[in-house]
Amino acid sequence: MWLEQFAHGHWEKMTRALFLMASRNSTNDGPALVNSLVPENEKEKEILLGGESKDMNLILRKSSKMSLLTSPKNFESLIFILFYSSLILFLIFCSLNNIQY
Repeated sequence: MWLEQFAHGHWEKMTRALFLMASRNSTNDGPALVNSLVPENEKEKEILLGGESKDMNLILRKSSKMSLLTSPKNFESLIFILFYSSLILFLIFCSLNNIQY
């Protein structure tokens, strides 16, 4: 979301804000399922795709940081690498297919 102001003969962006929505269940002890957003016009589709690409970039940045974590030696390190690799692929798959996890 942003705020624009007409100044000097054209519109200028003045502020920008990003919002995060979170939902809790009725007893407030866990998350609640929320329906996916459905864009109603081309502008909303563009905004939604922009948000999804930002999510993908964030996932990829986090995945590169995960590789810096220390892990146990030998066999356990292999399991550690396989787990984090599968987790990254799962997050990317969910993001690309609009699946909430």
